[in-house]
Amino acid sequence: MILNESIISNWGHALFSIAKKENKIESYMEQSNIIIEILKKNQGITKILTTPNIDLDKKLVIVDEVFSKFKFENYIINAIKILVRQKSFIYCRAIFKKLRKNLLEEKHILYGTIWSTVELSDDQIKKIEEKISKKLQENVILINKIDPKLIGGLQVIVKGNTFDGSLRGKLEAIKKSSISNRE
Repeated sequence: MILNESIISNWGHALFSIAKKENKIESYMEQSNIIIEILKKNQGITKILTTPNIDLDKKLVIVDEVFSKFKFENYIINAIKILVRQKSFIYCRAIFKKLRKNLLEEKHILYGTIWSTVELSDDQIKKIEEKISKKLQENVILINKIDPKLIGGLQVIVKGNTFDGSLRGKLEAIKKSSISNRE
């Protein structure tokens, strides 16, 4: 796993350096978000581009067909092709997540997750982002993820800080409180 982490970190940093050098941080941010979503919603792409039985030239044509229609920066398309050639495409989504994290840090924006039992609307997420931003005194962007174990409420995790308004979190707090009162 350490090797995987270093591959992801090195690629993410290299793409970040290019974005910064080319003065295209916004463009790379947008494009990394698109790639992350494409690979999340279409897991078959990763399966195809990592299957050893498929010819390399066919894989590169698939990269062109899938990613070129979004008019990505040449460095991004070439990075994806190199990942395919090196049989490292399996790390592509994680690499672009790392790139996005680096880009957000450059813009002094924190990235976090808001866990809920149901999908939240954009307005709900925006309001929570504003509250957490005020609390942390930093700009915060949240991605909504579903966790049916929460029972109800929300849990927000940003830069190691957990804001737990879930029923599960409240029950855990009561449990801890009652245990400490017994001692």
